[in-house]
Amino acid sequence: MKPSAYQKIFVEPDEQLLGTLGNGYLESMLNKKVKKCHALLTDKRVYFQGTFFDGRGKTLQQDIIEKIVDLEDITGTGFRYNKPFRILTTVIMLVIWWLLIISFGYYYSPVGLFGTIITILITIIKYIKSRKTDFMLEYAGGAIRFNASIIGLSHVKDFNMQIRRAKDHAKAKGKY
Repeated sequence: MKPSAYQKIFVEPDEQLLGTLGNGYLESMLNKKVKKCHALLTDKRVYFQGTFFDGRGKTLQQDIIEKIVDLEDITGTGFRYNKPFRILTTVIMLVIWWLLIISFGYYYSPVGLFGTIITILITIIKYIKSRKTDFMLEYAGGAIRFNASIIGLSHVKDFNMQIRRAKDHAKAKGKY
């Protein structure tokens, strides 16, 4: 979107664009996730469009959302790091089991040993792929959450800082 196109989206024509966050279809396809999400930060609001999780607590559901959140209504932003410990525990147990078998010389066949190594590698890959970082923006009445790795964690962290700065700047000006 060009800056002139942003003006068609903004509620008020005098809003100043402070930051953008988003991905295109090419980037989504490279990440094997056909999802598109955009967020625009102005000096007054955050505009969301795309595939996000919406709701609060256990009522989160994934939807295609177009939402406008006023800066003054944002109550919190942050990240949720999901690391599946069950898979990690399985990897650790498999490695310990494999080391015990090797150290005591109780391996029965090279095929069994090879199978164990393959199982460990598959489980490690599954653990790495299942780690996830979500960005959350909480506001009066709900929250929006999306997978930060779709866009890139560094970009999302920068966008989070821009939101915090915009809120601080608006407070300093006495806008709310």
